[in-house]
This record gives sequence, C-alpha cells and structure tokens, in this order.
Amino acid sequence: MVNNFFSNIYFNYPSAFFLMLLGIPLFILYFKTKYKTRLVISSIAGFPKIKTVKQKLQHTPILFRLLSIAIIIILLAMPYTKNIKTYKLQNGINIIICLDVSGSMLAKDFLPNRLDACKNMISSFLQARPYDNIALIAFSGQPFTACSLTPNNKQLIQIVQGLNGTMLTPGTCIGEGLALSIAQCRNAKGKSIILLFTDGKEEGNNRINAIEAANMAATQQIKIYPIGIGSNNMAAVPVIDLAGNITDRQEKVVLDEVTLNSIAATTNGKYFKAINNANLVNIYKEIDTIEKTTAEIETVIEKKYIITPFIIALLIFIILEFLCRKYYLNN
Repeated sequence: MVNNFFSNIYFNYPSAFFLMLLGIPLFILYFKTKYKTRLVISSIAGFPKIKTVKQKLQHTPILFRLLSIAIIIILLAMPYTKNIKTYKLQNGINIIICLDVSGSMLAKDFLPNRLDACKNMISSFLQARPYDNIALIAFSGQPFTACSLTPNNKQLIQIVQGLNGTMLTPGTCIGEGLALSIAQCRNAKGKSIILLFTDGKEEGNNRINAIEAANMAATQQIKIYPIGIGSNNMAAVPVIDLAGNITDRQEKVVLDEVTLNSIAATTNGKYFKAINNANLVNIYKEIDTIEKTTAEIETVIEKKYIITPFIIALLIFIILEFLCRKYYLNN
C-alpha cells in the first residue's frame, strides 16, 4: 500500500532534493560535537555494561530532526498525484453496422455459428473505436433499428450480444437493411460508413433492392463495406420441426457475391469474404486500418497536490524530538 502511494507521486521541483545533501554536514557536525570531549581512563573493567534509556535514545533527536528536514524538502519539491483525462473535442466517424440475423446465420460452419462469430467480431471492432458514433441495424425479412447512432460503445456491445436469429420475420432484405442504415446518416455530421454483414442473397418483399440502396449511399458519399459470411461448402443449419424439435440440416452456402461486390464498387468501399472465424478477425483489423477515426482528442493532466500527509508527518517528528529531549535526555 505504501509502495503504491509513493509510486504515484510526482514533484513540481525535483531539483529541491539536492538540499538533502545539507544533511550530511549536519550529521558530521553533530557527531563531532557529541564526542568532542572524551575522558581517558586506563581500564573500563570496573564500569557496568548496562545502557540506560538515556544512552539508548541519545541519537534519536538528531534522527527526528533529519527526518523533519527531509519532510520540509519534500514539501518544497511540491508533491502531487496526477489524473490523466482524455476528452473528445469532436466526433469521429459515423459507423452503421448492418447485420443479417436471418435463420441461415445460425449455420455452424463458423464457431459457434455465423451470427455469434459476427457478434464477437463486431464487439472487438467496437472496443477499438471508442471515439466514433456507431449505430446497429438488424435485418432478415424486415429491418429494425437496434440502436441509433451513439458514442456509448459499451452499451452497444451489450445490444449486439443480445441479438438472435429468431427475432424477425424470415427472409433476407439486404436493400431494406441498407436503406434504414443510410437513414441513420441523414442528420449525422462528418464521414459515414456502413458495415454490411450477410450470408445470403436478397429474399422477401424488398421495396428497395440492394443496388438501389447502394446508389442512394453513393449520392450521400457513404461507403459500404459488405462482408460475405459463409464457407464454400455445405453447412449445418438448425431447423425446428412442427413438434418443436431442433435438428441440424445440411444446406449449401448461397452467397450473392456479385451483388455484394457491386455494392462495394458503387460506394467506393471494399468487399470482404469470410469463410471462417480467422477471416473475420483479419477483416476487422483491415477495416479498422482503412477507416481511421478523425476524432480530435485532448489529453489533460489534472494535478492534485499532496500537503496534508507530509505536514502531519512533520509535526509528529517535531513532537517526538521534543519529547525525547525533555523527558528522556534531560534526566
């Protein structure tokens, strides 16, 4: 505890510690004066060897005085602790995560499945982007806003982890999901990008298809980074029968990479293909590198001067020196 206390202390004027050197001549002068007069005798055989309290404590006052001087020098150096705070002067990038939560995202060609692998990748991405405004749009047969643009990425991580593949009607309405993502950027200041996670092709009643949504994004200078999820083989997908039993059914991966590449090209983004968990980790790192935050950050160091503990210690040493001289050494 004491070590932690002193390891966090800094000094405004550390050069004041050179004054500690003054204690050396003071110490030498004390002993020269103390033993200046000596009594010369031929033998000490007849003297008792038991030391009195006065003899035991004879050097204690000078010790307390030196400690008092050391405390005074510490106070002259002005000790303080510092608290480093980081302030965001302006928002970073607006990032909209558009996540496919359709039933096929529960396929187990990723561990533990595609949706959970994406959720873990998104959570890691959010932890690395503390200064951006981020929104979450989930879609399957319809889109919905899971979280509007917010700088609170800790809360958003909880929302991401709470998503599941049975919360919306069946289907894969990519265009609808992108359109709702674009709407999040309408009144947002600064640069906006969309991260699209999907494992299929458009299915369902789309009022806006994926290419139309990409053109809308391009007119607003919003980049879209589509991430195609799924291996190139068959994948086990959980299926619930009429009796409520869950069984795995092997399904072929159906991923419309032509459309996803077109979305990326139209918006000046980049298409990524993820066939396993390791791919997702590399994709997250690459996007994090491509889209660096533009937030302006200011670091402020707050100083808190430490006076009271040293004043108390100084008073204790002065009182102890006084008590030693008055009640023990003057007897």
